[in-house]
Amino acid sequence: IDQDCDGEDTPCHPEDGDGDGFPASTDCDDGDPTRYPGAPEICGDGVDQSCDGADVPCREDLDGDGYPRGLGDCDDDDPRIHPGVFELCNGRDDDCDRLVDEGNPLQVDVDLPARDPLCGAACSPDAPHCACVEAPWVCAADEDALGEFGRFICLGRDVGELVEVCDGIDDDCDGHYDEGAPDDPAVPHPPLDQPCYEGPPATLGVGACRVGVQACTAEPGSGVPRFGVCEGQQLPAPDNVCDGVDLDCDGVAATSDGAVITRACYGGPAGQAGVGLCRRGQQQCVGQAWDAACTGEVRPADEVCDGEDNDCDGVVDNRAGGDAPLQRACWPANAPAAARGQGVCRDGTATCRNGRFAGCQGAVVPQGETCDGRDEDCDGQVDEAGAAGEQTFYPDSDGDGYGASEGAQLACAAPDGFVGNDDDCDDSNPALSPETVWYLDFDGDGFGGEDITLTQCVKPNRYIAVAGDCDDGAPQINPDA
Repeated sequence: IDQDCDGEDTPCHPEDGDGDGFPASTDCDDGDPTRYPGAPEICGDGVDQSCDGADVPCREDLDGDGYPRGLGDCDDDDPRIHPGVFELCNGRDDDCDRLVDEGNPLQVDVDLPARDPLCGAACSPDAPHCACVEAPWVCAADEDALGEFGRFICLGRDVGELVEVCDGIDDDCDGHYDEGAPDDPAVPHPPLDQPCYEGPPATLGVGACRVGVQACTAEPGSGVPRFGVCEGQQLPAPDNVCDGVDLDCDGVAATSDGAVITRACYGGPAGQAGVGLCRRGQQQCVGQAWDAACTGEVRPADEVCDGEDNDCDGVVDNRAGGDAPLQRACWPANAPAAARGQGVCRDGTATCRNGRFAGCQGAVVPQGETCDGRDEDCDGQVDEAGAAGEQTFYPDSDGDGYGASEGAQLACAAPDGFVGNDDDCDDSNPALSPETVWYLDFDGDGFGGEDITLTQCVKPNRYIAVAGDCDDGAPQINPDA
């Protein structure tokens, strides 16, 4: 290929295997084009690039590019400038060979030489606009090429045909690379971009599907096209949004293609769906709105003893507000059912174990009745007949506080009209009792003297219950005389 527009190709030496211009007889490594006599040395890398038999020790390398000042680096403040770097068309000596924009610095074909010392000279009169060479790009070395130094020019095409493309190169020779058509006067050189769409072609423009834009991201000077991610595109999506929009771009809106659109729903406390028995339900799209019903959801319920977490607090068969197991009132199976809750009888407590209530602790069941004012046998009666500790009570018909022996009853407390003694000698006469005072009626006038008395229930002989005789030796003297 005639890269330098001189009308002829430059042949390589038949013994130059790596194409670096030095045959194997003088090249210390004819398989590496970076190693030849006089090649720029990279300090401290253990490689003899210049074929002088030794590596060059590193000196101070300010920009860290491996080439210290004084050993070939013509700009030790810029790591992009050092011997051996690829020459760019930028008006600078990138490879520190004292030549600016020499050769064909934008050549990207790996099968062609990276440099040609003759490239960059004035174009031949027979090759207007440098359209004579097959290499894709050269650098304008003077103002005669396109009127301004340093611009990239395209080979093989007339300047008027030049169109900017995304390749990191100034294709249209206007001093800017990878720029798009301006649509805002304030931004005369906007970045080049292109429409993009990564979905099935048949879905573009259908329903919600829309084209996006991807910006040019080509490496400056590379000549290699590269675009970034496609931004803003709307690709087909599951048609499960209840809004009447055709999200999957099949030409049928979500609510009119006959498919049932559902979504998960849960009306219980936040964070409890999926805990214990609590489960999310499903809402159906009706028209363009979600139905209020959440079918199949399970919300927290009162905890029951079944081996499940009914209230969805993360603990199985527990009481509310803690980890303690569920408990409930119980009544022993061998105790009379009618006695439950009667008298002193009280329920016990059963505790939930392994999904069932077990045991009945603390229950108070019927016991023998005793005379203590309580219903121990839980039959609804207190101290009824037959209770332990009963006493014998006697009828007191005359109400004098003393009873008769006949008609006695056993009871815990004295029934009405009964007393706890049988000392009455005549239960029909309240005047006769163990407390009755008898007065001796010596003269038999019906009145006794108060000097001689007896206190007893039965009337003693010659005694009378009436006192007041002031002379019990004279019958004519008495209260009635």
